[in-house]
Amino acid sequence: MTVAAQYANGSVRYYAVPVASDSTGSSFTVTGAPGVVAGPGRAGVAKSSYSVTVSEGDVSCCAIHL
Repeated sequence: MTVAAQYANGSVRYYAVPVASDSTGSSFTVTGAPGVVAGPGRAGVAKSSYSVTVSEGDVSCCAIHL
């Protein structure tokens, strides 16, 4: 699995940690030392269907009750 660690100075590093699970997937164990890996790439974002833009600055919002 890949985990992220954020350090006190704000930097983030990613580590690959080798794990194994039992046959039911309910129990896991670490099988080796973690290794530094590259962070994930940026995900693509779909074009917004909203046509109204909000100017930069403070924005206030209200709760919507359904």
